[in-house]
Amino acid sequence: MQEQKLNRRVRYTKKVLRESLIDLLQTKPISRITVTDICTKADLNRGTFYNYYCDAYDLLAQIEDSFYDNLTRQLERFKTDGISGTLLTELLSTIEQNRDLCNVLFNINADKTFLNRLLDLMKDFTFAYWEEHNVNNLNESQMELLYSFFSNGAIGILCRWIAGDWDVSKEYLAKTILALGLKGAEYFFNEQEQTLPVIKLNTDKTD
Repeated sequence: MQEQKLNRRVRYTKKVLRESLIDLLQTKPISRITVTDICTKADLNRGTFYNYYCDAYDLLAQIEDSFYDNLTRQLERFKTDGISGTLLTELLSTIEQNRDLCNVLFNINADKTFLNRLLDLMKDFTFAYWEEHNVNNLNESQMELLYSFFSNGAIGILCRWIAGDWDVSKEYLAKTILALGLKGAEYFFNEQEQTLPVIKLNTDKTD
């Protein structure tokens, strides 16, 4: 029982520290955030902070790693299933549950390290799938072009959604991203007259 209470206390402490840092990052960069800032916001002492983290950068790195690992586990399905509305919706659900964090990590003024790391991860999964399924015999330059078009467009849409610019459901957004990606891919597929699935969007839906 004592161990359970201790574990609960540790989880609560880490949760409060992480939430405090994310909240501070909404208004200023990590370079301007001190351990004292975090502890003051969390209403904890510095000694408690140093039980778990070296500094603000270490705390942020652990937050990013945890989120990255979560997304990686979901993206593993892409290796076999490919991209789909269901998978995109599940990814968007995870992002929605971590909206405050994503708003910090994907913000236009944020450090691009995490975003580039995520794009590289998605690229590895995407290229492996294309190569395994020999999608219309795409060569490397075509895959690079197609991935650049799809990933940058999807990230741009995602950033606007996270920031609250578009009040649409994750299901609607997933269908939109998938439909735009498929339309962009048509250039490569049409050469062999391969028919792509058509996704009909409900343009009247706003929730």
